[in-house]
Amino acid sequence: MDSQPRGAIDGERRVDGITVTGLTDRSFELHLPSLPFPLRASSTGGDGGVAAIRNLVIRVQHPAGGFLTPSNAYRP
Repeated sequence: MDSQPRGAIDGERRVDGITVTGLTDRSFELHLPSLPFPLRASSTGGDGGVAAIRNLVIRVQHPAGGFLTPSNAYRP
């Protein structure tokens, strides 16, 4: 999969190739193969190339849970 940022709104980055693992009601992990971002060569905003953070893992935990269970407001 392509892991380059796609069209963005107000600086938002969208990255393909994200994998979600360990999904439970209280936690999950996001795995990103590469998160590229542009660099400026000077304060005038010249092109300084692209840097990337590789093999990024983001772990999310919430003791009260609710990642898989919808809140009471959304239950029929």
